Amino acid sequence: MPADLSTEALRAEVEAALQRRRVPACRSLVSQAQAGIEGEGSTHYVAKPFFAYMLECSDSTYYTGHTDNLEARLAQHQAGIRCVYTASRRPVRLVWCQEFVTRDEAKVAEAMIKGWSRAKKKALISGDFDTISRLARKLDWEGYHRRNP
Repeated sequence: MPADLSTEALRAEVEAALQRRRVPACRSLVSQAQAGIEGEGSTHYVAKPFFAYMLECSDSTYYTGHTDNLEARLAQHQAGIRCVYTASRRPVRLVWCQEFVTRDEAKVAEAMIKGWSRAKKKALISGDFDTISRLARKLDWEGYHRRNP
């Protein structure tokens, strides 16, 4: 994928990634709220959604981040601006994204995924939740407390 994609190509890539993702998040709730809920003479709107996302870089590494404008952020990564890590690893490809209602939820998801192994990230990208569960670390709390009284 070339480093300088057109706006239409970026929009198409973001839409394709949203269609591919396996976890439904809160898209239906957000869509309903953004459409406006009529009631008692007023219309209620929900703010723009937030996203946690994962990019695959040209060197096959993964970059995880969060944003409130996925299309613009992807364009920044492709242009090599506002991110030192991806600037030298272009082009990048959006491989996973998840929509959230609040920025805090997106930041928590980003931080959690950044701590995952490559195998676990690959399982997330492919939507293999059985593998994600299997790869989850289980702490031996009794052993931990014996070692750390």
